[in-house]
Amino acid sequence: MIGRRFAAPGRSTYVCRSAAIGALLMCVAVTGWAQKLEFDEMVVSARKREENLQRVPVSVGVYDEATLLKLNIASLADISKYDTSVIFDQGFAQQDTRITIRGLSPTRGRQNVAVLVDGIDVTGQAVQTNGGSLLINPRLFDMERVEVVKGPQNALYGRAAFNGAINYITKKPTDEFVADVYTDIGNNTTYDVRGSAMGPLLSDTLLGGVSLAAWGTDGFYKNSVTGGDVGGSEGYGASGVLTWNFNERMSANLRVEYTDDEFDQAPYTNIVPTVPSPVPASALGPVLAPSVTTVDSVVGLIPDGDTLQVTLSENPRNGLDYPGVDREIFRTALVMDFEFDKVTLVSLTGYGDSTVESFEDARREGSIAAPGNTTGGEFAVTDETSQFSQELRLQSNGNEKLDWTVGALYWAERVDFTDGGVNCVANAAFVPPPFGPGPIPGENCAAPIAAIDGAGRFPDLWTRDQDHWSVYGLLDWEFVENWSMILEGRYSDEKIEVTGPDRAGDPANGMPSDDFFAPKVTLQWQATEDAMWYLSWAQSYKPAGVAIVGALSGFDPESSEFEQEKLTVYELGAKTAWADNRVTVNGALFMQDFSDKQVTSQKPDANGILFAAPVNAASAEVYGFELDANWQATEDLNLFASWTFLESEYKDYSQLSSGPAPIAAAGNCTVTNEPPDPKNFCDLNLSGRRLEQVPKHAFLTGLDYTREIVRDIDVVFGMDYIYQSERFTSAFNTVWLSSYSLWDFRLGFQGSNWEILGYVDNAFDDTKVKSTFANTYNQGITTAAPPFTFVLPLNQTPILPDERSYGLRMNYRFGGE
Repeated sequence: MIGRRFAAPGRSTYVCRSAAIGALLMCVAVTGWAQKLEFDEMVVSARKREENLQRVPVSVGVYDEATLLKLNIASLADISKYDTSVIFDQGFAQQDTRITIRGLSPTRGRQNVAVLVDGIDVTGQAVQTNGGSLLINPRLFDMERVEVVKGPQNALYGRAAFNGAINYITKKPTDEFVADVYTDIGNNTTYDVRGSAMGPLLSDTLLGGVSLAAWGTDGFYKNSVTGGDVGGSEGYGASGVLTWNFNERMSANLRVEYTDDEFDQAPYTNIVPTVPSPVPASALGPVLAPSVTTVDSVVGLIPDGDTLQVTLSENPRNGLDYPGVDREIFRTALVMDFEFDKVTLVSLTGYGDSTVESFEDARREGSIAAPGNTTGGEFAVTDETSQFSQELRLQSNGNEKLDWTVGALYWAERVDFTDGGVNCVANAAFVPPPFGPGPIPGENCAAPIAAIDGAGRFPDLWTRDQDHWSVYGLLDWEFVENWSMILEGRYSDEKIEVTGPDRAGDPANGMPSDDFFAPKVTLQWQATEDAMWYLSWAQSYKPAGVAIVGALSGFDPESSEFEQEKLTVYELGAKTAWADNRVTVNGALFMQDFSDKQVTSQKPDANGILFAAPVNAASAEVYGFELDANWQATEDLNLFASWTFLESEYKDYSQLSSGPAPIAAAGNCTVTNEPPDPKNFCDLNLSGRRLEQVPKHAFLTGLDYTREIVRDIDVVFGMDYIYQSERFTSAFNTVWLSSYSLWDFRLGFQGSNWEILGYVDNAFDDTKVKSTFANTYNQGITTAAPPFTFVLPLNQTPILPDERSYGLRMNYRFGGE
């Protein structure tokens, strides 16, 4: 996708081009005016050792430093834009982050994808919302490259690599002084300024470096209620690194990082449920009151963003927007290498500490003081998380018929989560705690919420202590010339202790534990110098745990526990080069068998109030392919394309519910009774429906053109086209997001150590919504009897998409070759 040129002595020029997705990385050496292009290998560390990307029997997407700068990739959301197999979504709050690879989205529990920094696991899990917390989406400002490894990777990437891993690899100092300055100035008062300096401090024995960054934007939207900007952010960060080469066999690398981010509320809007969805007749009487024949719902296609407006309530205390999120993260890592004649011992020690404070509107239904608006709520939480990990890895030094890796990991996390959120319903005949202050005929919730101060919130304290240890190994055996058998696996043992309050104020505890062995077998054939094929089988597991999503009746550990998930994947892949390496075509066919999938259900508490609860209710299949192609058409022109196709289906999915909204959405009900509960439930059958958040098609294509106009100065032009087809928002398949198309353009100049690029992203201003979630629509609460039925409709809360953006990016490099 991008080309970056550096002048070399004489008339030689080094060109590194990357497709920014899949396994389409290649480097080109052009000497003098020669017509033939010679291609060097791209080295990656996807299997914990340096290898030629085209020889690694795994689907890997690589983003080198040039790509990260040229596209200003600064977050996980940016990476997902340019990888057709990756989707990044946000749900109820900014800590509710979801990463999907190859169509497997996390509904409950931890993410399906591990996130690592320099090989150290930083994957988190949100509290009181679904998703993976803000900690898994660090700001990228001192990166050497990013590797996206697809498919089950438990063996090499640990506890959270259920269906993939994203590894951020930071810049390291060398024995040459190098410094650079980067700026991105764009519309909406957008700025991103970075600088770094690295080099020798004491000959080649002690090396050091520092990186600084500051960024900000006003966002694309104004709140229709207050007129204030929303969707913006600002922050700064710094990192320092020291490398101590004790001798030729021993070295240590210490990195320290601190970032401070402030995020406005996201540009949420509200789609009111107005479509009367029929309730199955079989549910009326045994499960629901006979009068509940329909439930108001949102059905069909989510409208385009240009037809919607931000509907965030003002803070009733001051009339201004809620402040949003403040995130502070401190991380440090010590990586030590001990190299011996035949083996290398690596020690990775990581520690991280973060504080995230959120204060947001929880309803997103317009002004809390508006006439007829009878509900309100605040999401007011503080999340304090600390992580510690220690990994030891011993591996052979390669260049043998038999390569191997063995290792052990200890990983621990402590989360203290203070929930001061409040909800108010002024239109309900029956309002149990923590709703309050109870029915207020003819009034709204503005005054009651405005009267709540810090102490009056009666905050709940939740804690989660998680301890993990595991051992793993990999054996790569070339048993016949050009044929290799690769065996890998990890045994993991994990314990979690969760505490949270019930509504009587007493602590409740959940303490699940789990262990599993995740194996993988790969057969690799190096058919020719330019063609490699592989066939793999893998099983991965996501361990049992506790979902900490608040229920109206408090923490119920037994109802909130979920069981282990299992994934079996078969994959056939190839990496090929053609026409003297001018063309690469890489691809993978895969079938993913997903069993005991964690999904969200609803259960009633003792008062008949529904609360969200996880169940291992589903088995599913996702199959498809990834296809990447790169063509160096001329010395100046590079063309690339990537296509991911996915077909998904729930093979066996039933869940119990007595909630009118899910029963109407499912459209079926088999009445059942689960002892010892005397109440009847509907057994909802969702088998045969497509998985949520799975587009059938995702496509990326584009070109990079570089032409010398005067000596050592090039004109550069780049273009990307990104397409994603429609996808359902939930397993009910009643609401879906539209397909969308994005066009990005870049034009500028570059020299041996500098680059200036003008850019336009989303040039034709596609306004299709890319993230939405279902939320309770409290204004639609009604009750009926007998049997007692609490009707709680669901709205849709889309996040409005980024509009057209444009600006200027500049990069200047000092020192080095």
